[in-house]
Amino acid sequence: MLYKMSTETDKYTTKLKYNAFMGTIAICVLYAIIAFIMILYINLTEQGKALYSDLKPFAVTFIFGTIIIIVAITVMVFNWQPEQAKKKNSDDFILTNKLDCPDYYKLEQATTDEVNNLLLFSCNIKQHKIDSGDDNLKLFYDTNDDNYINLYDYAINKEYVQNKCTYDQNIYHTDFNNNNKDTIGSKMIESLSHITMPTTKDSILIKDSKKDNAQALAAMAIMNHGYTCGAWSGDTTTCQIRYPTAEANTPASVDTYIKGDEIQKTANFAYNCFKVYPEYLTYLDAQEYVKNNRKGPKNLHRCEWAKKCQVPWSAAGCNE
Repeated sequence: MLYKMSTETDKYTTKLKYNAFMGTIAICVLYAIIAFIMILYINLTEQGKALYSDLKPFAVTFIFGTIIIIVAITVMVFNWQPEQAKKKNSDDFILTNKLDCPDYYKLEQATTDEVNNLLLFSCNIKQHKIDSGDDNLKLFYDTNDDNYINLYDYAINKEYVQNKCTYDQNIYHTDFNNNNKDTIGSKMIESLSHITMPTTKDSILIKDSKKDNAQALAAMAIMNHGYTCGAWSGDTTTCQIRYPTAEANTPASVDTYIKGDEIQKTANFAYNCFKVYPEYLTYLDAQEYVKNNRKGPKNLHRCEWAKKCQVPWSAAGCNE
C-alpha cells in the first residue's frame, strides 16, 4: 500500500501536461518564426546583410539561443509535474502532520515485536490478494453487493508502523477504555459477533450500516491483529474480523495462518485505545481523500478512531 494513482487522476495529470506542452510548443514556434524571418532577412536583403555585419554577435546569439531555449523548454515540459497534478496525486497536503499524536498522547518508537506482529497478521491480506483476488477481503457494510471495504487497502507496510502514539497515564486514567462490548465494539458492530468474510449476510453486523463504521473497524482490526484466518484446506480458508475481547483491558491470544505456511501465528489481540499508529491512519486518510477526487474529509480514519475511543485529536482536526 498505500497510494496508487487512479485512472482518473492519471488522465487528469496527462491532460494538464498536454495543455502545458501545447502552450510551450506555441512559444517555441513563435521563437522559431522570428529566427527564421531573421535568417531570411539576413540572407536575402542587402539591408539584412549590412545589419548582420554590424550586429553579428547579437544575431548569432539570438539564433543559437533560440535553439537552446526550444530544446531546454521541451525537456522541462517532458519532466514537469504540474502543480495542480501534484496536489491531486500527492498526499503531502495531508502527510505534513503524519507524526502528530492524539491530545496528550506521546510519540514513541514501536518495538520490533509490535512491528513484526502487525506485518505478520497483515500478510494474510496481501497473500489473499495474490492467490484469489478479493476473496476474504471484502467487508460489507450493507446488503448491496457494491458496498464493501476492501481490506487490501488497509494492508500495512512496514514504514507506516515504525512509530506509535501511547496514552499518558498522568492524563488518562488506566481504565479510561474498558475495551468491552459497551465501548469500542458497540460503536462499530451491532452485536457481539465475529464477522466472517466474504459474505453480505454479515453486513448487518456493521453499526447502522455506515461506511464510516466499517472503515473504522477495518483500521482498528488491522492495528490490533483482529483480522485472522483459519488453517487452509486446499485453496480455501475462513477469515474473520474478530469482535473486541470482552475482558476489560485484557488481550486475548489469537491465531492466524498464511497459505503455504501452516505454522500457527499467534499474537495478543485486543481493540483498545492505549496506542495508535499515526502514520498508518494518516496514509489511509490521504488515500481516501485522493480516491474521492479531493472531496470530503482529509482526516476520516483518524477522526473515526478518535470518535470510537472518545479521545480528542486536535492536530488532525478531530475534537471528540
